[in-house]
Amino acid sequence: MPDVFRSLAARYGTAALRPAQRFFRRSGRATLAANKRPTRAALRRAQTLGRQIVLAVEQRHQTINTEQFDPAFALPDSNWHADADNDYCAAYRMLRTLAWDEIKYLRFRSQSFPGYSLLHFTHQPGTRATDPVPHDFDARIPNEAPPGLVARWKALVAGLPRKLIYRPPAMLGEVGWWISGVLVNEDTASYQERVTLLHHAGVLDRLPARPRVLEIGGGYGALAAALLSALPGCEYWICDLPESLLFSGLYLSLVNHRSICLASDDVDKVARINLLPNYFFDRLRRPFDLVINTLSMSEMSEHQISRYATGIARLIVDKGVFFEQNQDNRAIGLGYCKPIVGRHFSNSKTIEAPFPVTNGIADIWSNA
Repeated sequence: MPDVFRSLAARYGTAALRPAQRFFRRSGRATLAANKRPTRAALRRAQTLGRQIVLAVEQRHQTINTEQFDPAFALPDSNWHADADNDYCAAYRMLRTLAWDEIKYLRFRSQSFPGYSLLHFTHQPGTRATDPVPHDFDARIPNEAPPGLVARWKALVAGLPRKLIYRPPAMLGEVGWWISGVLVNEDTASYQERVTLLHHAGVLDRLPARPRVLEIGGGYGALAAALLSALPGCEYWICDLPESLLFSGLYLSLVNHRSICLASDDVDKVARINLLPNYFFDRLRRPFDLVINTLSMSEMSEHQISRYATGIARLIVDKGVFFEQNQDNRAIGLGYCKPIVGRHFSNSKTIEAPFPVTNGIADIWSNA
């Protein structure tokens, strides 16, 4: 709150000033220098969780062998294979040090998930999430947000209930522009697209007061953060490669300050946010109201897609739904999940939206 508002608020009360404050919402660039640093206690909690996840990565092969899990399903494959030509594993190796000097750039290192380089402000291939952060980074942020981004974000939030507007905190390398008091960049707009699609499909309105939500492939945790804010009674699960859980676990631990744990074979002992290594997926038994996958299914092997689809159909029973938004990646040597997913569900509906959808066709799958 600006100083002038503080003095007036002390005299007249904050309620009387709210109409005027709407005209003074934050605007302009959202810079790295203005990022908020977490408290020492919050950072220690996040690092403790991080050490548990790193240990899960190191013990993965032992766990798979001991439990006799199917390695073709349990081990990273296709675009996420350890030998794939991308910097996903290199970014993980940087983050697994759990040093603040690395964690503070988590959003830059998360490029493999949304496919956009926040470090270089581009979709162009050839950039690396592990590139050094220039000392003059903030000076390189354009003064004005790209007009196309502004128009897209405004179309996504037009008429949307306030609680469904994704408001990412200025932390961990989140940069961009303040638009109507919301930090916006290409990544945050993409996650807003998913929340808005769920709203237009009526999915969020049909959820119970305390829904159980499962996300297959949680990226760096942005969609989880958005839905946890919109659905305060939600129990949220992220099932992912343990390397990826390090990104989402650190992010959610530091921006949400909620109960969060790394689950294993004891999947009945739950917290508000639960991180599940992918090889324990088949041990989930309790039904979910909503299961989500965005982008990553079309980057998996056909065997993995089919296993997930079979499990999801079992977990949503006859009342839950599976929201899936994926692109057709066959032209770049990967796959397309929708024909495989379609074999496992009785019904599907493509979400029709009053705005251009930029991250693949979004479908709702169900058993009834």
